[in-house]
Amino acid sequence: MRLHTLQSKLESIYEFQVAQRIDDFLTTDSGFVSGFTDSSQHAREQVLLQQEGNDYLLSLYLDQQVYNRFSQASVPEAMCHQQASAFCLAVEGVSHFLYLCWNAGFEREVTRLELEIQAEVDKYLMLLEYANGDSGQVHPWLFENWHLEVGLSEEEQSRYEKANTYASKYCRGLQERYLRIGRKTEMLRELRRFYRKTQIQKLNMIDKLAPTIS
Repeated sequence: MRLHTLQSKLESIYEFQVAQRIDDFLTTDSGFVSGFTDSSQHAREQVLLQQEGNDYLLSLYLDQQVYNRFSQASVPEAMCHQQASAFCLAVEGVSHFLYLCWNAGFEREVTRLELEIQAEVDKYLMLLEYANGDSGQVHPWLFENWHLEVGLSEEEQSRYEKANTYASKYCRGLQERYLRIGRKTEMLRELRRFYRKTQIQKLNMIDKLAPTIS
């Protein structure tokens, strides 16, 4: 599997296309990442963004082992462990990349929470495709059997937990409103509207659909 395959699938879902191709922005060089962060540790997937004047430098970092597992795999077999984990990290990176590029085209600011919520939704959609549409299998695997990376700050932990909570509620709603009754076309229309909303609009929408979110 290749990263540009994921990019094409997500662009098709959301009905847009960006000029940038993900493979041109990929690095697996961990040394390169150290130039963008003061931390001695870094995640296995990171989107690196740096401003130079009016321009922005953008790169996607994937750990070499993660990239190897992803590129050598066909599909995540039964949601199992290392292969599916690498798949999700790759989807997350492509999702971040696309969301930044698309919003930049409209000169819209993007928050880190927005990026994480959209990435969780995108992982759900991509896992659905490669799990033959079995939402009953995908949802608990992605949103219930997860853990935070070691070494995250309290702010980062809070952001990831909030993103997981909101994305879980939203994807559960997609199951109930569309997938269980075979309304995929209507679901795609909603997903395209959701993608184009601001963070506040997205959170308000999910709160209305699932008012029990704290």
